[in-house]
Amino acid sequence: MTALARHTDPTTSHEAAQVVRKSTAREDVLRILREHGPLHDRGIEILHDAYVQKGLMVAKSPQRLRTARAELVDERLVWEVEDGTRVRMPSGYAATIWEATNA
Repeated sequence: MTALARHTDPTTSHEAAQVVRKSTAREDVLRILREHGPLHDRGIEILHDAYVQKGLMVAKSPQRLRTARAELVDERLVWEVEDGTRVRMPSGYAATIWEATNA
């Protein structure tokens, strides 16, 4: 694994590097979708926060979770539900429903 902090960096840099190593946003999103079925991004975020509260995941921002989901879509590990179903959010916007592939 590539070093994320130099030996000469302060302790805080080394601590931050450990957090980055523990950041498993893509794995977390995939786990949530595989365990809980198709969800929109807000649903992924809500379940992620529940896992964090239980100490089962490291906290990530909603933007990081969406980026991780988009990366998984690019890799064809996650895709939009086949029938194109959308859900109307309280904001009034339609949200895409995502599901994990069987791979």
